[in-house]
Amino acid sequence: MRKLFALTILSLAFVTGNALAEDATPGGIVQVFGCTLQDGQTTDNVWALMDALGTPEGAAAPPDPAFGVFFWAPFRGATDYDFAFGVLNSDLVSMADAGSAYAASARGQANDLRFENTVSDCDSAIMSVEELKEASIGMTADRTVDAVVETFSCTINEGSDMDDVNGALDYWKGQIPKIGSPALDKYGAHLWTAYRGGTGSDFVFVGNSPDLKTWAEGSVAYDSSAGGQAADERFFKHSTCTNQMWNGYWIVVPEQF
Repeated sequence: MRKLFALTILSLAFVTGNALAEDATPGGIVQVFGCTLQDGQTTDNVWALMDALGTPEGAAAPPDPAFGVFFWAPFRGATDYDFAFGVLNSDLVSMADAGSAYAASARGQANDLRFENTVSDCDSAIMSVEELKEASIGMTADRTVDAVVETFSCTINEGSDMDDVNGALDYWKGQIPKIGSPALDKYGAHLWTAYRGGTGSDFVFVGNSPDLKTWAEGSVAYDSSAGGQAADERFFKHSTCTNQMWNGYWIVVPEQF
């Protein structure tokens, strides 16, 4: 079952691992999980899971500065998932080293049982991460929203390729500072591309704003600008995307993000 597969991959993440390896992926690695709840389970049960994942535990390996855990609650859009969460690591080696300690720990075994009793199913993927623009968002592990997150899951159009998408992203990065929006200046973005697993998208564009008002002001500035419209034309030419908005929370805050 997908749930059991997800929990196996989950066991590769939640203890700090080695520092950056020589073969590190620029921007790091994220393991992302989209999950549905068993009947009768509520948001309170999800938070109990997240609290358990965020409980600190000693580790023999040096800390991974990119290690972090985040939780997304659906805000707007059509999704089959009741919640999503992700695990950040510097690279695949750090992810694997961390998992060995976690899988052998009492905490890891207890958390697996919590998931078995709470979650019906999860889709999962290991994704490489590239930072496109630095975000100005909350960086605290609590139940206050740290970011309004928008995700665009995209497939590349026939006749285009990833080089065309990267060209559109480079153009987008060049237009943002020209728009001159203080709200948009706080907007951050990452490009996720699947390494293993996933649900068929060629890439995912993940945008972060510190709060809903900042997201709205930045969106208005972007949509009404010539640069924003030209950037979107390039995206639409080369890719077709579905979007979703989430409320984002840090469960474990990374030292570098």
